[in-house]
Amino acid sequence: MAVDLLQRVGLSKYEAEAYLALLADGPDATSAWVRYRALTAARQVLPEITHARQLKLVLEGPEPGAPNPYDHSPAVLRRARSGG
Repeated sequence: MAVDLLQRVGLSKYEAEAYLALLADGPDATSAWVRYRALTAARQVLPEITHARQLKLVLEGPEPGAPNPYDHSPAVLRRARSGG
């Protein structure tokens, strides 16, 4: 019932559950808050960070001396060539 009321004022289901969890106590309250924070990070924060990193790479290029994503050490190359 309270979640429905909070949804009517514009909060998502997860936001409403998270704010109600702040008033409650116990493992369910913690779980609702953790779920809300994880969704917030995945949907809002992480895409912004990824975009900023990509934009910096495009505008400034890679850092001098930084390894390429597919560079391997000589030891790894030897092991791959020997088959084991």
